[in-house]
Amino acid sequence: MSSAEFRFVFADKEDIFFSRLMLKLDFEQYLYLKMQKDGFQYVYHFDSVNNETVRVCCENYAELKKYCERAKKGIFKKSFDIPDKKTVKLHPGNARMLYGYEHPKKKILENLEGLLTEPCVFVFSMKSFHDIFTPEDIAKLDRLLSKNRYNKQKILFLIVDVENYDGQLPYLPESVLPEVVVSDINHDRVHRTLCEKLEARGIRCERWSAFRRAQIARMIHRTFLHFSIIDDGDNANKISDYLYQHLVEEGNPRIFQIMVNNQRDLFQKILLDREYLKMLRATVADNN
Repeated sequence: MSSAEFRFVFADKEDIFFSRLMLKLDFEQYLYLKMQKDGFQYVYHFDSVNNETVRVCCENYAELKKYCERAKKGIFKKSFDIPDKKTVKLHPGNARMLYGYEHPKKKILENLEGLLTEPCVFVFSMKSFHDIFTPEDIAKLDRLLSKNRYNKQKILFLIVDVENYDGQLPYLPESVLPEVVVSDINHDRVHRTLCEKLEARGIRCERWSAFRRAQIARMIHRTFLHFSIIDDGDNANKISDYLYQHLVEEGNPRIFQIMVNNQRDLFQKILLDREYLKMLRATVADNN
């Protein structure tokens, strides 16, 4: 057994999320705070730039510098690379900017090994994990994690993709998910999302889905704070319950004929509109 854990997370990465303190966050910010709350100190996002190059991105510059410090030095290198203090796009087509550093793919395992004594999260998409690690790399990673099994630090490989992802599952270390299981999933011709295929085989997945009860409740409290609405919590809870029942339990994606596909729609189209908020409060009052 290795000291590292692999998790599958499926979420709408373009949506907004709310913290316990009612801060409005994008997906990367929400992930970062959630991982820190779970005891992880560093969060690294990886993407494949081309056949030869990997990009690692971090929320803050200090983390990126730590990555470079921990990366193994070559025989003729006496110091580590100091990354430029500039932000780059996390992914093409994604406006999210993080601190980034590029290095050869062949250095990825050496660099990861240098970080296995720290409480780290390594974040990949399905495609980036497949593109970065060759089958030989996967076998080496398995041996590396096995050698590191006595390390007491928390290490997490987070494989993140969109909720409706129905593409291929990348091959993972044999100790994490045997090749025969990955092959069986990838040859499953039943029309289901990858998350559904994994769950059908008893493999745990996390769905950071829109409209969870806690997220709706935080959104309502944030709205009341925004409009300086004084409430003892009772009205906010009733509105939260109504929205959860309407959007999730009944599966109705429309509120006042407005299409609400995600939390961003609910917050910006309905809750931050004074007239719609007034109508929503009246509807909930009438139902009670």
